[in-house]
Amino acid sequence: MDNKTNQANKTSILKEWPGAFGIYKYTKSAVKNNLNFVITILLVSAVLGFFANLIGSMSAHNSFSLVGSTISYFVSVVVSAALTYTFLEISKGTSIGWDDIYEIIIKRFWYIVGALILSGLIAAASILLLIIPAFFVIPRLALVQYFVLDKGMSPVDAIKASWSTTEGNYGKIYGIVGVSILIILASITIIGIIATVYFGIMYYPVFAMLYLHLTKQASIVAPESK
Repeated sequence: MDNKTNQANKTSILKEWPGAFGIYKYTKSAVKNNLNFVITILLVSAVLGFFANLIGSMSAHNSFSLVGSTISYFVSVVVSAALTYTFLEISKGTSIGWDDIYEIIIKRFWYIVGALILSGLIAAASILLLIIPAFFVIPRLALVQYFVLDKGMSPVDAIKASWSTTEGNYGKIYGIVGVSILIILASITIIGIIATVYFGIMYYPVFAMLYLHLTKQASIVAPESK
């Protein structure tokens, strides 16, 4: 199994957002350029996620419920952060390895946890108040973890940055959500499950691409030339 992505790939400036469907050629290129590492980290993440859920469920009805739930939660946080950081870096076209992932998670772990908790509380509050506000609030939190992992921002600063950056970009975010739903819907058939897995993996870096675009970072991996 590869322990590092390819060296820096060809990048381009994404001046205009190509749309939720148009961005696919960029996300696909980012994944394909680092396919071995992507598959490896997805498999590792799936295994860790499985054991995290197993620990959580096994401890749900015994005296170790709090400990088990805590372990399960923190493992899930690490998995989520590792995937987010990996797809962010390959979207930039830069090389990334396990040591890079370990270093960034250790360095910013409590910021990551704090940002997840604070974002979750804000999202939950918006849902409890009324369903409609949630449709406006939750999209504004879509880039919080990217600001934490990429810029090292505190949870509060990351939420402020995400809120400001996503202003006026509801269409882009809901477009991505819409395409993601279409990909998931394909899984209602046996053949569709294969398609869902394939397109889901190839589309995975989409929010990383959106983050790079909205923060005007020029280094975005270029699509494959025909």
